[in-house]
Amino acid sequence: SVPVNELPDHFNGILKEIVTLQKYVAASSIFLRNYDMQRCQNILQELTVKTKQLEEELLPKKKFSFKNRMKQKSQTMEIRNRGVDEVDLKQKVEPIKNFTGFLNRCNEKLTLDNLELFKQDVSLEKLESCTIFLRGSPSTLHLNHLKNCNIFSGPVSTSIFAENCDNCTLVIACQQLRLHNSKNIDIYLYVTSRAIMEDCKDIRVAPYNWKYENIDSDFESACFDSAVNNWTCIDDFNWLNQKHSPNWKEIDDLDRIQNWSNYL
Repeated sequence: SVPVNELPDHFNGILKEIVTLQKYVAASSIFLRNYDMQRCQNILQELTVKTKQLEEELLPKKKFSFKNRMKQKSQTMEIRNRGVDEVDLKQKVEPIKNFTGFLNRCNEKLTLDNLELFKQDVSLEKLESCTIFLRGSPSTLHLNHLKNCNIFSGPVSTSIFAENCDNCTLVIACQQLRLHNSKNIDIYLYVTSRAIMEDCKDIRVAPYNWKYENIDSDFESACFDSAVNNWTCIDDFNWLNQKHSPNWKEIDDLDRIQNWSNYL
């Protein structure tokens, strides 16, 4: 047994050991078969999720509510039938009860910092023509019904679930990305395992390149190694052919945005 006051360091130590294993698996990719690579990644994903679940049970998170500049006492949001498969674990993700984020916004520039984000479940839903900055390390990130939006996120320690997005730019870092029913999306991606897409088209990807103050500390908190990025490891569930999926491609070097100052 571990004393309660030592649990945060204990869990951080476990997650760092998992990151070490991830580096070892990545370094072994030159001689491992695809099947073995996938099996190792699945095991590491399961270990990480179980660790996060146990951490949340033993160290309950602070509850945050939606940010709202209007003078309202409270704002609640219910996400029904999200039914997103966590592919590697063959299980359903339950609707989130306590999380922070933004809902039903248009033509706004919105920001959350790490005090509001750290180890939180974050949801951005029903946004149009918005630019969102998440400067910190949330636990999970849900993106749903976004149109003409720019999303900038620090490292998400587990998964990002994006669905029903149209004509957006996502600058995101996570352990696993799951993209559903979306089109015309530019993704500047950092991912430690794989990205999975289904019912998507016109997806373009490039390596994550957003910088903000204390981002290195946030990567460390998420137990990510910024030097290990599998941004081209994308599985398209609608394309089982061995040839490259026509639904996604890499952004040419000359077409990649290097300076995000116009969005800040």
